[in-house]
Amino acid sequence: PVENFLGKVIVVTGANSGTGLATALEVAAKGGTVYLGCRSRSKCLAAESYINSRARLGKAIAVPEPLDLAHLDSVAKFTQALADVEIDILLNNAGFAPEAGAKPTANGFEPAFG
Repeated sequence: PVENFLGKVIVVTGANSGTGLATALEVAAKGGTVYLGCRSRSKCLAAESYINSRARLGKAIAVPEPLDLAHLDSVAKFTQALADVEIDILLNNAGFAPEAGAKPTANGFEPAFG
């Protein structure tokens, strides 16, 4: 186990629930700066609130940053927002299991890809 993330910057996709939220909380609680990549701003803010209410010693730095992987314009905005950030770890956690016959994303990709 990692004892601390002091001075580290971690980006977690799918940070608003499940494994992503648990990982983001752990990183923030251990002193890291965690960027919360969530499908919507409201989900980001809810995750930030959850993390800030539970992280120890007030060391938590959780930065909400909307990231909807099904829309390339959202991905572009996310990367622009983090363009000057030196990222230590990228945790690609976001996942989606579409039903058979699901329609493509706005950019024409299969939903499981986008």
